[in-house]
Amino acid sequence: MGFRKIITIILVLLLASGMANCIYAQKNDSIAKKKMRQLFVRAYNNRRNASCLPLADSLYQMAIAAHNRQAEVDALNVRFIYEFFQPNNIANVEKQMKPLLAKAEEYGMTNIYYQTMTNKALYHLREHRYLDAIAFIDKEIEHARKHFSLYYARLFVPLTLCVEGTCAR
Repeated sequence: MGFRKIITIILVLLLASGMANCIYAQKNDSIAKKKMRQLFVRAYNNRRNASCLPLADSLYQMAIAAHNRQAEVDALNVRFIYEFFQPNNIANVEKQMKPLLAKAEEYGMTNIYYQTMTNKALYHLREHRYLDAIAFIDKEIEHARKHFSLYYARLFVPLTLCVEGTCAR
């Protein structure tokens, strides 16, 4: 056997053993993701009643253990949405909103950040707190201009126009 053949065989064996380890790790990771996804779907489908809260807590703990940022934010989002659907609940909406916004900013998930902000503005509108909604939206437009981009600031403009009564009915 030549030197080249021996090196080739060694490289093939190393690559094959490395591939087997990668495939095995992906399988375990995908099983954990699948379980978290199933748990999220169950929690989200029950978001209007309190049975979603223990599911969201379990999902949050699993996400932290698996270092899955998206599942972590999803769990916080389910808790926020549960409070969103409760009437006359602005204190709890804001309480659940704070950790969600903190994680969304920390992880660079601006879409979640502004989805949450939009939901809070819609909460004010649903509860007939129109002046609070306008003040909140104006504050968030300024925040978007300073911290993120004009693209996100423009997302709030149609909502502001609607609150001020200029949208089509």
